[in-house]
Amino acid sequence: MKILLLNTYDNKGGAARASYRIAKSINGLGEDLRFIVRKKNLPDTFIYSANEKFSGIKPYLDYLPTFLFTRKRLPFFSAFVKDNLLNVVADFKPDVIHLNWISEGFVKIETLAKFGIPIVWTLHDSWPFTGGCHIPKDCVKYKTECEYCQYLSPKFKSDLSSLNFKRKLRTYNKIENLHIVTPSKWLADEVRSSSLLSKFPVEIIPNCIDNEFYYPVDKQIAKNNMSLDPGKKTVVFGGINSTKDKNKGFELLIDALKYLNKNDLEIVVFGNDKTKIEYLDSIKIIFLGKINDDSMLRKIYSAGDVTVVPSLMEVFGQVITESMSCGTPVVAFNKTGPAEIIDHKKSGYLAEAFDPKDLSDGINWVLEDQQRWNELSENAASHVIKNYSSHVIATKYIDLYKKILL
Repeated sequence: MKILLLNTYDNKGGAARASYRIAKSINGLGEDLRFIVRKKNLPDTFIYSANEKFSGIKPYLDYLPTFLFTRKRLPFFSAFVKDNLLNVVADFKPDVIHLNWISEGFVKIETLAKFGIPIVWTLHDSWPFTGGCHIPKDCVKYKTECEYCQYLSPKFKSDLSSLNFKRKLRTYNKIENLHIVTPSKWLADEVRSSSLLSKFPVEIIPNCIDNEFYYPVDKQIAKNNMSLDPGKKTVVFGGINSTKDKNKGFELLIDALKYLNKNDLEIVVFGNDKTKIEYLDSIKIIFLGKINDDSMLRKIYSAGDVTVVPSLMEVFGQVITESMSCGTPVVAFNKTGPAEIIDHKKSGYLAEAFDPKDLSDGINWVLEDQQRWNELSENAASHVIKNYSSHVIATKYIDLYKKILL
């Protein structure tokens, strides 16, 4: 079986990390897989560049149509840019095409109807079934038809979201063999309620994690290596653009900290642009900046006594499984993807959305009893191994490929 897996990047962003892990896991089971990206950055031999001309400026070309509707740079509304993927398909002759995150000018939406090969599409956000946005927030126009988009200004009916919604509708109507995969039941329900993708079958396959790499490091050693105070509890918060992306909930974490004993805690934050140390009242907050080294992430999670993921909307939550795999319990809100990963009061704590006080109660509950923490830690690590390990998830994808090729 020949599998062509597509994602715009191999190491930039959460979707790239998830897609790379999927590709590596399937390749590790001996399948003939090619992972095609715009530009190869990782050394793995199963990764290939799309070899497109002017690939470096394509994301910027993809931004241009949005300037007709807003002065903001919104890199997700167009997908007008021509791609080279039909040549890639003709060269490899795959049995199945596995799409992932294909925005920023990587795949023109109309190309999907020209492949003529069964397609599996793993959704890492809502873009495939909206007129352009990755996170609809409280908007539900994707259930009928996108128009008067809240991201665009001025707002009118036949805007860019409406145009792209209709382009997707025309394209999807031409595709006969498309199977949608979502990492969570929450996103699967969103797909089934959408007017664009509701007619296609949906499978729920979580994102995987290499638990042979993400494993607990001795906590005191990890704390010492990071120059953390061994006498204080360490709260970990992070992700891609963790403090800038409002969806990540950093402000809710700051509000939650106001209810906690500040003298007993220090906060470690990763994912923001600049490395700096700041103080909030008497709580020491250590900003580590962007972390591109998985071994460093393993050390951060292992040094933590609790990881907090206060996201407003999360398709899955790779920070959660990474932290749990390292034996560090997680506190998150009882909404969207995280609610399906964390077993409340068994492997972590699910707070009422979006209540900073209950978030602080969850942090305190995890930290206040060492015996309880030990049980949470053990349950968290074993839960990840059982449900999200590379072998488990790769096998599910291979079974899906075989089913649609019958």
